[in-house]
Amino acid sequence: MSNLPFGFGFGSDDANSGDPGPGNSGQNPFDMNSIGAALQQLGAFLQSAGSSGSTGPVNWEMVRDVARQQLASPEAGGDRVVADAEARAVTDALHLADVWLDEATVLPATAGAPLAWSRSQWLEQTLPMWQRYVEPIAQHMQQVVGGAMPNAADVAGLDSEALNAALPEQFRAMFPGGIPAEMMSMMQPMLGMAQQLGAAAFSMQL
Repeated sequence: MSNLPFGFGFGSDDANSGDPGPGNSGQNPFDMNSIGAALQQLGAFLQSAGSSGSTGPVNWEMVRDVARQQLASPEAGGDRVVADAEARAVTDALHLADVWLDEATVLPATAGAPLAWSRSQWLEQTLPMWQRYVEPIAQHMQQVVGGAMPNAADVAGLDSEALNAALPEQFRAMFPGGIPAEMMSMMQPMLGMAQQLGAAAFSMQL
């Protein structure tokens, strides 16, 4: 049984222990290893959001870093190099498909050379296309969200009452008596970070 209180535990490697209590990781919904990993991801998210210097609607540096981590993870099978035999098999399959398509359709054959990519190569080669398609969507979403919040420069010199009035009605509705002064002191720095954090959040979803 775990010595940690409140049901938290790292699990036990003791094969002779038949204790099904909350300390066992198999039945513990609050596994400290998982919580620690989540906190590390959150810390990396905030650090990247604040230090990358990205000003666009999507933090593509973060997208690349997160994607590479996922591709290289053992759970995803790793990012192994494409073997020569596998590359030849891809080329042969595409040539065979061209032969069938030439007889079955009037579409011209592609002029591009067949390529077999590893996962990281696919990421690097296709990322410019994702940028072209995703940027307009992210830009529009950022404008919608940003339009609901006051500009940080416009509220820099406002007192608590004036800043309350400048916030969106939906936000003020959560605090009928007005936003507490302690929270108001944190609002202005947060408004300045809103666009940057929004770009980082959108990047994490990709």
